[in-house]
Amino acid sequence: MCQWCISNKVLDHALEIRANIKRLHKAVLNASLSHREDEKRKNRAEGRLATAYTELEAALKELAAITTDSNKSLEDSLAAVQTLHAYESTEDAKTRKARG
Repeated sequence: MCQWCISNKVLDHALEIRANIKRLHKAVLNASLSHREDEKRKNRAEGRLATAYTELEAALKELAAITTDSNKSLEDSLAAVQTLHAYESTEDAKTRKARG
C-alpha cells in the first residue's frame, strides 16, 4: 500500500463501504422476509374474509326463505283465527236464537 493511500485512509474507507454494503444487504433481506410474512398474513385474512362473505350470503338466503315461510304461516294462522271467530259467532247466534 502506498503512502498516499495510507494518508487518505483509502483502506479505512473501503472497509467502511464494505461494512455499509453488508448492513444494507442484511436490511434488504430482513425487509424481504418481513414482506413475505405480511403477504402470507394478508392472504390468510383475504381467505377468511371470502369464507365469511360466503357464509353471510348463505345466511341471507336462508333468512329470506325462512321469512317467506314465516309470513305464509302467519297468514295461515290469521286465517284460522278468523275462521274460528266466524264459527264461534255463528254458533253463539244459533245458541241465542235457540234460547230465545
